[in-house]
Amino acid sequence: MKLILQQVVIRIVMRIATIIAFLIISLSCSFATTGKAQGLATLTVHLDMKQATVKQVLEVLESKINYKFLYPKALDSYKSPVSISGTYAVSDILVELATQTGLSFRQINHTIAVSLNNVKAKSDAIKQLLVSGRVTDTLGNPLPGASVLVKGGGKGANTDSQGHYRIQAAKGDVLLFSYVGYRQLEVPVEGKQTIDVQLHEEGAALSEVVVVGYGVQKKATVTGAVATVSGKEINKAPTTHVANTLAGRVAGITGLETTGEPGSGGAELFIRGQNTMGNNSPLIVVDGVPSLLGGLDKLNPNDIESVSVLKDASASIYGARAANGVILVKTKRGIDGKATLDYSFNQGFVTPTRMPKMADAPLYAQLTNEILEYAGQPIKFSAEDIQKFADGSSPYTHPNTDWIDAVIKPLSLQNRHNLGLQGGSESLKYFVSLGSQYEDAVYRNSATNYKQQNLRVNLDAKVNEYIQLSFDLQGRHTNRNYAPRGAGDIFRFIQRGRPTETAVWPNGLPGPDIEGGNNPVVTSTEEAGYNHHVINLGNAIIGYKIKIPGVEGLFVDGTYAASVEVLHRKNFVKPWTLYSFGGFDENNEPKLVPAQRGVNSPELTERYNQDQQVLFNTKINYVRSFGKHNLNSFVAYEQNVDKGTDIRGYRRNFISSVVDQLFAGGGRICVKWTGTAMNLPEEIISAVFLISIMTPICSTLIFG
Repeated sequence: MKLILQQVVIRIVMRIATIIAFLIISLSCSFATTGKAQGLATLTVHLDMKQATVKQVLEVLESKINYKFLYPKALDSYKSPVSISGTYAVSDILVELATQTGLSFRQINHTIAVSLNNVKAKSDAIKQLLVSGRVTDTLGNPLPGASVLVKGGGKGANTDSQGHYRIQAAKGDVLLFSYVGYRQLEVPVEGKQTIDVQLHEEGAALSEVVVVGYGVQKKATVTGAVATVSGKEINKAPTTHVANTLAGRVAGITGLETTGEPGSGGAELFIRGQNTMGNNSPLIVVDGVPSLLGGLDKLNPNDIESVSVLKDASASIYGARAANGVILVKTKRGIDGKATLDYSFNQGFVTPTRMPKMADAPLYAQLTNEILEYAGQPIKFSAEDIQKFADGSSPYTHPNTDWIDAVIKPLSLQNRHNLGLQGGSESLKYFVSLGSQYEDAVYRNSATNYKQQNLRVNLDAKVNEYIQLSFDLQGRHTNRNYAPRGAGDIFRFIQRGRPTETAVWPNGLPGPDIEGGNNPVVTSTEEAGYNHHVINLGNAIIGYKIKIPGVEGLFVDGTYAASVEVLHRKNFVKPWTLYSFGGFDENNEPKLVPAQRGVNSPELTERYNQDQQVLFNTKINYVRSFGKHNLNSFVAYEQNVDKGTDIRGYRRNFISSVVDQLFAGGGRICVKWTGTAMNLPEEIISAVFLISIMTPICSTLIFG
């Protein structure tokens, strides 16, 4: 036993000794390595060498320190000069040499090996080129004073009066071109010695130029009140409605939002307050087209370049339509450069801003008793009743209902997706955008929501130096889904519901109506039917610009726009079932008595509305600068044709709510025709339609 114990002890001691020896060797190696590194870091020398070769620097270093440099013969042909002056650590000098030349150094004891692996690449990268060129705008006009910088290098130059520049740059450098009011442009040198660039305007929201009626104008020459906001500012707001973002961002605009219902929550805009007792809405002009179908509010915010607001005399060019001011919207265009793909996603959470705090059942019962006592009448609720309301021991006979919580959920969702593609060349530029958005209502099991999908394609083509064309296409599909009862009715009965009445029975069945068959737990859902609005919108705008050869500043431009908006509205109302408490059966189980509420039989109102708009305008422009004087004039002709068709049909007495089509109805039909009520028997006609067609034409001659 002792022998075995001795052997175990010896083995343990041997293992401990081996570990200690290994640690000592490792620490010794570590100290040795650190000592060598510290030697180069602490060893300092003074050098004063300017425009010397690498070999000369290494030879001077070798004479001053106790190290030998080992380098290949190819280093003799490396003639790029280096400059080092001052007192530095040897390690810092080697780092500086590596930075300037691309050489690499490796220390082996007291020998430093020099490698040429990266010299060629470094030599090519640092070889300086004289780069020259011209900076112009999209019309070919020179941009004097534009900034040209080497990215990350600190070198810079400015363009002369004709937009020309010259700058020293390496083959691998990137040049940054910038000018006030224009987008910054990055161009890699890639060995080119001539680089001409074209800068694009940031948009009308910048201080250089602003969008005005039928064109743009330098801000310094604008005499009217014009306020602008960029698309970037509009996109900062998480709202799904463009109109809601303008109030507070544009001076002089106020917004009044009267509903938060999905699909119809845009604010009503006023410029400098309300001016009349009638319509105070401003004129909306999108890409030069007044009153374009689709309006402002449902535009995709990601498609907007800028928004300008004309407030006084600056809006008068649009005539009587601009009595309440003008809002000009400019959408994004393509750019000259590589295609850029952009995706954005916005997720929002919606909750009612403030809801009234209602009394619960015990408090309501106490207050009701007090009112009756003051009136000298017997009380309605006993102390036992109030206790049952409070403890919830008898939910069928003594409920404690929070009507707001029963109908309204704490959070609802809204989101927006957008995918954009932008790019092009000098001859063809493009901007393509796809977007979708969704808004949910605040009701539980809601029938109310809003869905939208939109497409935009903006193309700009330069045929030659005299002719430019543009083609814009917009498509939008929207679904507005509502309950048959309006939001006003739903919220009114939420507040009229007594906490001592049941909204939903413990088994999940809906409780009795509050009044007139209304229980908002049911009327906010599709149990009572639906009210669907489907809108399809299409806009096409073709633009042209023709410069007149031989006459500087004279050009002709114009627009042809065609729009169509189709609305299909279907309001289907059907009876719904509510349940009242009918006591307890012989097994002491609650009995719920069903009852049909609402309409006696299903009813359907269907509407088909189509609006068409065709606009044509052409302008003869003369724009010229004479020293400090600017001349901007035009003569224009514009014609606008609007067509509208409205067809409505109504049917009731459906045998079943399964088939929700007009042909399935029966009985007599009551229809209002130009204000006169008529009852028509089924054998005369199966459905009655109201049809109205309007075709106003407006032509205008404009001088500016």
